[in-house]
Amino acid sequence: MAVVVTLLAGCFRYGFPGAEDGPGPAPDAPWSHDSTQTDAPLDATRDAVGSEGPSADGGTTVDLDSNVDASETVDAPVAPPVDLAPDGPPVTMTGPLSNPSYDSLNATASGTLQWKTCASTFTGEVVVKDLAPGHVYQLKLDQSWSVDLQTGKNLSSVCRTWDETIWQVGDINNVLPAPYTGAAAGNVSAANVGDYLSTTEQGALHAAGHDLSGYLVFAFFEVLDATTATHTQDNNTPATQVTVQADGFHFPIEADFSWHTSTSVQKGSISLPAGSYNARFLITREGGAWPDPLLLDKVTFTVGNCP
Repeated sequence: MAVVVTLLAGCFRYGFPGAEDGPGPAPDAPWSHDSTQTDAPLDATRDAVGSEGPSADGGTTVDLDSNVDASETVDAPVAPPVDLAPDGPPVTMTGPLSNPSYDSLNATASGTLQWKTCASTFTGEVVVKDLAPGHVYQLKLDQSWSVDLQTGKNLSSVCRTWDETIWQVGDINNVLPAPYTGAAAGNVSAANVGDYLSTTEQGALHAAGHDLSGYLVFAFFEVLDATTATHTQDNNTPATQVTVQADGFHFPIEADFSWHTSTSVQKGSISLPAGSYNARFLITREGGAWPDPLLLDKVTFTVGNCP
């Protein structure tokens, strides 16, 4: 007779104007992992081994040929264990800087940004080449509150908040306090709302439809000539002289200081609030129309405790 054996079933601007910068959308730029880094395996759940059909006790019944000894049992396949280990250390991301042709002096400029996915602040290195000599260039992060509210607010809290609506059309609804009430379009002081409005008041403008952006100028450099540049990170450390390499000038990044421009401090030493960021990285040429010759969108990173 047939023997019945039960099988257990296995179970992520704006070239912000200084004074005269005009608007202009920035195109997306692709990015990739640094080829020398590897990602830790992502945690994943694995499907349990499927069953032929349920039996009364929840297992699977299979009719074996009558010549099989009744004492034999068949072990159920066991699913591999799920990897519950935390992700590995932060990796380095690399992205080519886009040249949106906002700056006629730097039509042939190019560069690359490398940054850590998680660190105590925005950290990495930028490499640039063919930027026009004789000019100062800001290194900065920005984000529109409408694109990523938390990132925009975090950047506003450590540097500046720009109101593009005020810049473009002025205070047509007379919502700004004196002396900016009714300010005309193009008023730089009025558009820098973070300089005179509280966080709550800025939030009210955003709720009313104003296009706000937070941005942080954390360092700057000056290209002296084709082979030499200087790099300044804060007002306590002298500028560092940088010699060009085969692929361009290399400038380290550590966003822990807040500049207004290269000649004035905004907030001084700062700490980026902990959390996840989706920002835009820009290089802005000081003076004139304050154009952005190089930039990279969708720079994502985390500030805080890392695996």
